[in-house]
Amino acid sequence: MRPKAAISHSAYGRTRFRVESRRREDAFFARIAERLRRLDGVSQVEVNAATGSVLVHHQLPLEELARRARQDSLFEVDNEPIERLSDSVRRQFGTLDGGISRLTEGRLDLEDLALLLLIIVGLRQLAAGQLAVPAVSAFWYAAALLAGKEKS
Repeated sequence: MRPKAAISHSAYGRTRFRVESRRREDAFFARIAERLRRLDGVSQVEVNAATGSVLVHHQLPLEELARRARQDSLFEVDNEPIERLSDSVRRQFGTLDGGISRLTEGRLDLEDLALLLLIIVGLRQLAAGQLAVPAVSAFWYAAALLAGKEKS
């Protein structure tokens, strides 16, 4: 039976698979590296048995790479959708934004809170005599947020 591999990262022809069930099995990961390197469209393979990681640099479409790994009995790729880091960050900030809005009964959102914090940081830096860059930067970002609020 082929072990399950989860895709932990995939972008621009670089995919990292995690084979948790075979962690620390050096011979298994050496075999995977050797066999994946032989595939047309694979330029580099790095494995780390301690973490169960297989990093593949490839020109193949990801689906084709997964099909070949399954066909060669290396591993079965779990087909759960890949969440990009930027999507995850947006989702987390959206959750935080909603929480702030609920806590303040709609009077503040994350953008309002960021504006207030930047103004406070600017004032603190100004009081500490840090006029040159830190205070100006904080006020600059606060002004940009405020200008964006006025447009919407």
